[in-house]
Amino acid sequence: MVFILGPFAVLLGGAGFTWLANPLLIFAWIVNNKHPKMVMIASLLSTLIAISFLTFHQIIEDEAGNYRQIISYKLGYWLWVASAATMLFGTVVNYIRTKIQLMTKTISKSNLPIYAMPDTYETTSINIELTAPEYQAALIGSQPKGTDDRWFMYANDGWLNLHRSWTGHCIFRLKIEIINEGCLLTELQVNRDFDQYKSTNIEADKIEAESVARSLITRNVV
Repeated sequence: MVFILGPFAVLLGGAGFTWLANPLLIFAWIVNNKHPKMVMIASLLSTLIAISFLTFHQIIEDEAGNYRQIISYKLGYWLWVASAATMLFGTVVNYIRTKIQLMTKTISKSNLPIYAMPDTYETTSINIELTAPEYQAALIGSQPKGTDDRWFMYANDGWLNLHRSWTGHCIFRLKIEIINEGCLLTELQVNRDFDQYKSTNIEADKIEAESVARSLITRNVV
């Protein structure tokens, strides 16, 4: 009931203003893991607004506009503040951890002996959307941890490169276009040197490239 009638309390001003912490927190829950910066801002505002309730000395009591004094703050209020603060803390920790991963764990083309995409390749359009965490994971890259890992991935100069780990041959390259906090993979280059890659079916290659990229990216998503 409080959540439903809250907007009317906001219009009356005073402590009713703090109701706005609720939709901000709900928004942060909904977009969590999709837009980290937006979640951080929403949860920060929600926390500050919830805490600001402590600065008010009276609250509206009924539809007639009568007020009553605030004489204590019970468990429900502190749980309300804690829920917003916990969301903020978790988002900040996750954001910092992702940045540390980018600085310390990023894979580059120097990590393994590899070969550039040959002059014989085919280009086609593709449309793969990556969320903010997936984009960050793509930038980190992936290198094989054993002989069963067949792929090596790294990002460089606006391209996501996928190489065979055993031979070092570049099989796929996907063009990265940044959108908001995530990205779109919009163009695919496929190796057409038959000695390096036998496939000639571009539609099958598009499916394979997306499957490999998402599989490697998922390893790094936090």
